[in-house]
Amino acid sequence: MTTAHKTTALGIVAALVAALGWLTPALAGGDPPAHWQPMLAKSLKGDMKDIIGLVVYRDPGCVFVLVEGKGVFCSPAGAKDFKLVTETWKEVRAHAEKAKDARHLFVLADTSLKESRDGGATWLAPIPLPKGFTLTSQTWVEYDAKNDIVYLMKPGSDLYKLARRK
Repeated sequence: MTTAHKTTALGIVAALVAALGWLTPALAGGDPPAHWQPMLAKSLKGDMKDIIGLVVYRDPGCVFVLVEGKGVFCSPAGAKDFKLVTETWKEVRAHAEKAKDARHLFVLADTSLKESRDGGATWLAPIPLPKGFTLTSQTWVEYDAKNDIVYLMKPGSDLYKLARRK
Protein backbone atom coordinates (compact mmCIF):
# COMPACT_ATOMS: atom_id res chain seq x y z
CA MET A 1 0.00 0.00 0.00
CA THR A 2 1.43 3.41 -0.95
CA THR A 3 1.57 6.42 1.35
CA ALA A 4 -1.32 8.04 -0.55
CA HIS A 5 -3.46 4.92 -0.10
CA LYS A 6 -2.62 4.75 3.63
CA THR A 7 -3.55 8.44 4.10
CA THR A 8 -6.83 7.97 2.21
CA ALA A 9 -7.65 4.80 4.16
CA LEU A 10 -6.97 6.55 7.47
CA GLY A 11 -9.19 9.47 6.41
CA ILE A 12 -12.03 7.09 5.53
CA VAL A 13 -11.68 5.27 8.86
CA ALA A 14 -11.65 8.58 10.78
CA ALA A 15 -14.77 9.74 8.89
CA LEU A 16 -16.59 6.48 9.69
CA VAL A 17 -15.58 6.59 13.34
CA ALA A 18 -16.69 10.23 13.59
CA ALA A 19 -19.98 9.45 11.84
CA LEU A 20 -20.66 6.72 14.36
CA GLY A 21 -19.96 9.15 17.19
CA TRP A 22 -16.81 7.46 18.45
CA LEU A 23 -14.64 10.57 18.12
CA THR A 24 -15.14 13.96 19.69
CA PRO A 25 -15.73 16.77 17.16
CA ALA A 26 -12.23 18.13 17.81
CA LEU A 27 -10.62 14.82 16.85
CA ALA A 28 -12.90 14.49 13.85
CA GLY A 29 -11.80 17.90 12.58
CA GLY A 30 -14.89 19.85 13.71
CA ASP A 31 -15.28 22.50 16.37
CA PRO A 32 -13.94 21.49 19.80
CA PRO A 33 -16.52 21.14 22.57
CA ALA A 34 -17.08 24.15 24.81
CA HIS A 35 -14.73 24.19 27.80
CA TRP A 36 -16.40 26.13 30.61
CA GLN A 37 -14.28 26.92 33.68
CA PRO A 38 -15.75 27.59 37.14
CA MET A 39 -14.08 30.73 38.50
CA LEU A 40 -15.48 31.97 41.83
CA ALA A 41 -14.11 29.31 44.13
CA LYS A 42 -10.63 30.35 42.96
CA SER A 43 -11.11 34.10 42.80
CA LEU A 44 -13.73 35.37 45.27
CA LYS A 45 -13.72 34.42 48.90
CA GLY A 46 -17.20 34.12 50.33
CA ASP A 47 -20.47 32.38 49.73
CA MET A 48 -21.66 32.15 46.12
CA LYS A 49 -25.28 32.18 47.26
CA ASP A 50 -24.81 35.84 48.27
CA ILE A 51 -24.11 36.96 44.69
CA ILE A 52 -27.19 38.70 43.32
CA GLY A 53 -25.89 40.24 40.10
CA LEU A 54 -23.37 39.88 37.27
CA VAL A 55 -22.24 42.51 34.75
CA VAL A 56 -19.34 42.44 32.30
CA TYR A 57 -18.06 45.50 30.47
CA ARG A 58 -17.71 44.56 26.82
CA ASP A 59 -14.50 46.58 26.64
CA PRO A 60 -12.12 46.42 28.56
CA GLY A 61 -13.63 43.21 29.94
CA CYS A 62 -14.12 44.01 33.61
CA VAL A 63 -16.26 41.44 35.44
CA PHE A 64 -18.48 42.79 38.22
CA VAL A 65 -20.50 40.85 40.78
CA LEU A 66 -22.89 42.27 43.35
CA VAL A 67 -22.57 40.50 46.68
CA GLU A 68 -25.53 41.00 49.01
CA GLY A 69 -24.53 42.96 52.09
CA LYS A 70 -20.92 43.38 50.93
CA GLY A 71 -21.01 45.57 47.81
CA VAL A 72 -19.67 45.48 44.27
CA PHE A 73 -16.56 43.47 43.40
CA CYS A 74 -14.59 43.68 40.15
CA SER A 75 -12.05 41.47 38.44
CA PRO A 76 -10.02 42.15 35.32
CA ALA A 77 -10.86 40.02 32.28
CA GLY A 78 -10.88 36.33 33.09
CA ALA A 79 -12.54 36.68 36.53
CA LYS A 80 -9.42 35.56 38.36
CA ASP A 81 -9.03 38.25 41.03
CA PHE A 82 -12.06 40.06 42.50
CA LYS A 83 -11.61 43.16 44.64
CA LEU A 84 -14.14 45.46 46.32
CA VAL A 85 -14.73 48.68 44.30
CA THR A 86 -16.36 52.02 45.10
CA GLU A 87 -18.79 52.10 42.14
CA THR A 88 -22.42 51.46 42.96
CA TRP A 89 -24.35 48.68 41.23
CA LYS A 90 -26.49 51.36 39.54
CA GLU A 91 -23.34 53.01 38.08
CA VAL A 92 -21.95 49.68 36.88
CA ARG A 93 -25.24 48.71 35.18
CA ALA A 94 -25.63 52.15 33.55
CA HIS A 95 -22.12 52.03 32.06
CA ALA A 96 -22.64 48.48 30.79
CA GLU A 97 -25.92 49.46 29.07
CA LYS A 98 -24.28 52.42 27.30
CA ALA A 99 -21.50 50.22 25.91
CA LYS A 100 -23.80 47.37 24.84
CA ASP A 101 -23.74 46.18 21.20
CA ALA A 102 -27.40 45.68 20.26
CA ARG A 103 -26.44 43.49 17.27
CA HIS A 104 -24.45 40.94 19.31
CA LEU A 105 -26.99 38.76 21.11
CA PHE A 106 -26.89 35.71 23.37
CA VAL A 107 -30.10 33.77 23.99
CA LEU A 108 -30.52 30.95 26.51
CA ALA A 109 -32.01 27.73 25.17
CA ASP A 110 -32.77 24.52 27.11
CA THR A 111 -29.29 23.01 26.81
CA SER A 112 -27.25 25.70 25.07
CA LEU A 113 -26.55 29.34 24.38
CA LYS A 114 -27.39 30.74 20.98
CA GLU A 115 -25.34 33.60 19.58
CA SER A 116 -26.06 36.11 16.83
CA ARG A 117 -23.75 38.87 15.64
CA ASP A 118 -26.27 40.50 13.32
CA GLY A 119 -29.18 41.31 15.62
CA GLY A 120 -30.79 37.88 15.30
CA ALA A 121 -30.94 37.61 11.49
CA THR A 122 -28.64 34.56 11.64
CA TRP A 123 -27.39 32.37 14.49
CA LEU A 124 -24.05 30.66 15.06
CA ALA A 125 -23.73 27.04 16.19
CA PRO A 126 -25.22 26.56 19.70
CA ILE A 127 -22.77 26.64 22.61
CA PRO A 128 -23.38 23.74 25.05
CA LEU A 129 -23.92 24.75 28.68
CA PRO A 130 -21.49 23.64 31.41
CA LYS A 131 -22.03 20.03 32.46
CA GLY A 132 -24.73 19.83 35.13
CA PHE A 133 -25.75 23.50 34.76
CA THR A 134 -29.52 23.98 34.92
CA LEU A 135 -31.08 27.15 33.58
CA THR A 136 -33.42 29.25 35.68
CA SER A 137 -35.30 32.47 34.98
CA GLN A 138 -32.47 34.25 36.80
CA THR A 139 -29.56 32.92 34.72
CA TRP A 140 -27.18 35.68 33.61
CA VAL A 141 -25.18 35.65 30.38
CA GLU A 142 -22.53 38.32 29.90
CA TYR A 143 -19.93 38.84 27.18
CA ASP A 144 -16.45 40.39 27.13
CA ALA A 145 -16.04 41.43 23.49
CA LYS A 146 -12.43 42.55 23.81
CA ASN A 147 -11.23 39.15 25.07
CA ASP A 148 -13.99 36.99 23.49
CA ILE A 149 -15.08 35.48 26.81
CA VAL A 150 -18.63 34.40 27.63
CA TYR A 151 -19.71 34.30 31.29
CA LEU A 152 -22.65 32.33 32.66
CA MET A 153 -24.05 32.33 36.18
CA LYS A 154 -27.21 32.12 38.24
CA PRO A 155 -27.80 32.92 41.90
CA GLY A 156 -26.10 30.29 44.05
CA SER A 157 -23.95 28.84 41.27
CA ASP A 158 -20.33 29.31 40.36
CA LEU A 159 -19.39 31.83 37.67
CA TYR A 160 -18.55 29.90 34.51
CA LYS A 161 -16.15 31.32 31.95
CA LEU A 162 -15.80 30.23 28.32
CA ALA A 163 -12.66 31.74 26.80
CA ARG A 164 -12.98 31.32 23.05
CA ARG A 165 -9.80 33.05 21.93
CA LYS A 166 -6.44 31.49 22.72
